[in-house]
Amino acid sequence: MTEERQLHVFKGEDEWFVAYDAEDAWAAWAEFCGEKREDYDIHGEPYWTLCPDDAPRKILTEEPADGCEPVTVTKTNAEWAAENGRGYLCSLDW
Repeated sequence: MTEERQLHVFKGEDEWFVAYDAEDAWAAWAEFCGEKREDYDIHGEPYWTLCPDDAPRKILTEEPADGCEPVTVTKTNAEWAAENGRGYLCSLDW
């Protein structure tokens, strides 16, 4: 019987992706950005850090309108992974 792989949230420098493991996070990032891993995998050091499944993550879901508060949603990393599926989750920059 084959065990189903579980998605997790991985943090890069300033971006978060949902993937099965750190290697898959690179693949998801490359698919999203259209760039090559080799251009960013500096000196073979780990880039992607596994975020604890039960840790909360607050994400801005709507840019604030003039004079309004930003709209954010807080869920656990496991909830974000299950809801969004594999790929880009959020970033500090874009």
